[in-house]
Amino acid sequence: MSPAVEERAASRAARVLWLGLLILALARAALAFVPSMWGWGLDLLRFLPAVGWALWAAAGLALVPALARPLAPGLARAGDALAEARGVAVVPLAVAAAALVWWLADQTHFVGDFMLRLGAASGGIPPARAFPQAFPLDLLLHFHLPVALHAAAAIDVGVVERLLGAAEAGALALLAVAYARALDLRGAPAAAAVAVALCGGYLGMFTGYSKAFGEVLLVTAAVAVLGVSLARRGRGHLALGAVLAVGLTIHRSVALLLFPAATAWWVWGRALSRPADWRRPAVVAGLALPLVTLAAMTPRIAAALRQVDRAHLLPAGGGAGGALAAALAPLHLLDLANVVAALSPLALAALPLGAWVAPGLRGRPEAPVMAALAAPCVAILLLVHPRQGVFRDWDVFTAAGLTLSLVAAWLVGESLRAAPRWRWLAAAVALGAAAPTVQWLLLQHDVDRGMARVTAHVDGPPARPAESRALAWAYLGIRSLALARPDAAAEAMGRAAELAPSPRLLLEWGITEAERGNDRGAREAYQRSIAKDSTIADAWIGLAVASYRLGELAEARRAAERGLRLRPGDSEARSVLAALAARERTHGTP
Repeated sequence: MSPAVEERAASRAARVLWLGLLILALARAALAFVPSMWGWGLDLLRFLPAVGWALWAAAGLALVPALARPLAPGLARAGDALAEARGVAVVPLAVAAAALVWWLADQTHFVGDFMLRLGAASGGIPPARAFPQAFPLDLLLHFHLPVALHAAAAIDVGVVERLLGAAEAGALALLAVAYARALDLRGAPAAAAVAVALCGGYLGMFTGYSKAFGEVLLVTAAVAVLGVSLARRGRGHLALGAVLAVGLTIHRSVALLLFPAATAWWVWGRALSRPADWRRPAVVAGLALPLVTLAAMTPRIAAALRQVDRAHLLPAGGGAGGALAAALAPLHLLDLANVVAALSPLALAALPLGAWVAPGLRGRPEAPVMAALAAPCVAILLLVHPRQGVFRDWDVFTAAGLTLSLVAAWLVGESLRAAPRWRWLAAAVALGAAAPTVQWLLLQHDVDRGMARVTAHVDGPPARPAESRALAWAYLGIRSLALARPDAAAEAMGRAAELAPSPRLLLEWGITEAERGNDRGAREAYQRSIAKDSTIADAWIGLAVASYRLGELAEARRAAERGLRLRPGDSEARSVLAALAARERTHGTP
């Protein structure tokens, strides 16, 4: 493709990008006034205070050429500084990323296993019981390290996670810069690419979440950087192998990164003029490290696939037909569009650029690596169905979101590089990525607004499956109780128990009713829990306490004695029996 033809194609792509950014900005504003959750990845302004609208306005104004063009020279200088890895640009960017996630720590605790993981580390619950599928480095960083620091220096477990997350967010900023450099971008295209790669809802993994998805993001970005470098320059064999080897001890999903890594090796090998290069020590070690680690971790990966992932891949059972039907279900596809909009704010606008710029990029050595990065990402989005729903378990898709951002950054950077007259659009790109990201973090940080958003999602429309609604109500109950809001906790837990009257949810409903002083409601919930499963000691002991407070002494004795048989030595059950004995001594046997 001639330079003139390439520039015309890039100019058309830039126009499409501008139009996509405009459509997304208008959609984000319009959905703020729609009382539904059909567009939950775009309707953040519905729940945000004025600062959210200020961020939206800044991103929107950058779409006006007359306002954006004065920013272009500064962005070009910043992009050059980043491309040259000058400390004056790189260090402030890393510090800003770390400060952002530290300042906007997650206070909502809604995503994924946030409360489970944090509670296990805070309470010293053995990880083999709480999350047996966790990999060694995950446990080291997110269980053993916080527990050890808490024991040695009385540092709160949550603070340890936030410190680790801030450091990792800074590292992701450095990797975003390295990615732009690996692509040989400079000036405004480099600044835009760095912003697109760095900014996304996946930064929420660094705001106190005690799970390995933050490290998976770093491994994903590092594989992209090193894979591009290997394909373009023939360097980084050992580093790529080492990153993969470490990643395979963090989380099973890292195995999917073997595909783009192998593609980078293939591109490098195809261009070799000396076959002897395959025998260089760094090359051999770079190949051996991930393969040996994969062999060692395969039994654990296989066990997790059988015990945990099968239910996520086949939510309704069945074989390939059931998986395909679930993947193409309309509500699932809508949720995927929403999670992509939340995690990779510019993906929906930037990925269509491939139709215009792909012909000019097809011969680039990094193009197969980009395709290999994207393919597993699409598979994860389509085939994975988290038990708690995509709205809550968006953490599962964060690596896919980052991958989409990396591909989008490549397309945006190349489009702006080939269309100099459109480089003023870099400001709109940077703000279009950053503003929704900060809005997303703000919602996780503001517990009241975050919980209001969860309530709106449960209420719908659209109507959600009963199980996911029950789990969301249970979350609202547990979080409200932790925030010393017993009335709200009991109401939410009652809604959860109505939707899914399992023994455990009925027990938790009883606990919340007891916390707000409603002993009759607590007694009813405990009795219903026991009727479904008579082996839960907490239900019997709770029933004993509630019955004693209601003056139902015979029932209190029966429940306390049964609780002690199930949990010998329980102090609460013994206290009830001691109180009954004291009453008998004072008033006689009832």
